[in-house]
Amino acid sequence: MGAPGARCRVVHDDLMSASPRAEDSPPAGSGSSPTPVEVLCRWEQSGAVWRVAARSPSALTLALMTCDGAQEVQRLTSADPDLFAFVGDRVTNEP
Repeated sequence: MGAPGARCRVVHDDLMSASPRAEDSPPAGSGSSPTPVEVLCRWEQSGAVWRVAARSPSALTLALMTCDGAQEVQRLTSADPDLFAFVGDRVTNEP
């Protein structure tokens, strides 16, 4: 696998290029929630670990772990197809 966060940068670039115009995006601090992929990318970029806790055809639940992978901090559950695509068949972001 490449450098940490490299995959997130590619996904971020793809998401940004999918926006029709920058002015169509909500202004920073407008209260809009980050997408599940954005949450997971920030988690990876901070050096933390995630693991698939549950996977079904309709939802994906990820355990967001500490940087050493020893403790679960929170869970992210989503049916977002972009999250399914980003995670793919991986079970963790650990090497």
